[in-house]
Amino acid sequence: MDDVEAAVRRSFVQRADGAPDGVALLLRVRAETRRRRRRERTGLVAAAVVGLVTFATLAVRLLPLGTSEPPAAAGAVDGTVRFGAGDVYAVAFPYTPAHPLVDLDSPYVTLVAGDPALDYSAGMHDSTVRVRRQPPPSMPTDHAVAVHDRKGFTWTEGSHRLLVWQEGPDRWIEIRVPVEYQAPALVKYADGLSEAPLPMTRPFTFTLVPISLVVDNIGPSAVTFRPSHLPPDEGYAGKITVMLGRDGEAPSGGRLHAVGGAKVRIAALTGGTVAWVDLDEGAVVVQVSEELTVNETELAWFAAGIKPTAIARAASG
Repeated sequence: MDDVEAAVRRSFVQRADGAPDGVALLLRVRAETRRRRRRERTGLVAAAVVGLVTFATLAVRLLPLGTSEPPAAAGAVDGTVRFGAGDVYAVAFPYTPAHPLVDLDSPYVTLVAGDPALDYSAGMHDSTVRVRRQPPPSMPTDHAVAVHDRKGFTWTEGSHRLLVWQEGPDRWIEIRVPVEYQAPALVKYADGLSEAPLPMTRPFTFTLVPISLVVDNIGPSAVTFRPSHLPPDEGYAGKITVMLGRDGEAPSGGRLHAVGGAKVRIAALTGGTVAWVDLDEGAVVVQVSEELTVNETELAWFAAGIKPTAIARAASG
């Protein structure tokens, strides 16, 4: 479990315990907290989203085993997520580095809460460069350095050192590395960035996409799609999440759908629903939040059309 997931979980618990007594909201929040704690004990298919993801109850339209009728293309109707053609990887990282970052090279180009980023640490977020729409909320302004003839700020935050500077009205660049590396190395790296876009790295290929949702996280272990009314974040709640599953984690029961040469199992677990597509090793897993309504047949077609690439890896929990 990474730091973001742990922070979200703590937030759920703190809000439930600190809510005022005697109001309906308190009862609802505490009930949700108890439900999330039960999920921690029972576990969901992917350990990376335990305690964060709540899954959808699907609107069921059965596709019998052996049938290969494709879903009709359509947009969102009455809050239902529909699937069609689209580009998951349209966003690019706007710069090309001239130097390695802390002796690391060949980064993944990722998306973090809607922000393009370079990840030099195989998706572990130890050494990253992120183009943000606004500065980090914790940024101090008492240690300034010059970057590209602009004023930047560097500081330590836990086990990391950060360098942040503003490149435009809605563009801040954040470099984050282990604290052992000093600010001059970060400034050198920053000075070597040139305005030449790098295309997004593709952990999965998609035949269909959720056309009524917005992609907001792309990394080796997960791709997430959120409703447009939700703000971007690094979590999984309220979204559709695509990831790799491991052998031995397949859900039992559910319905088996035949889509082309693929067999897709869609199963309702305690507190959730999962689409599971077996591969030679592991599986493609699609998880859908309870706030979304998805047609079961169309979910099967969406899941069957997802293929992992060489960089995809199962999340570690």
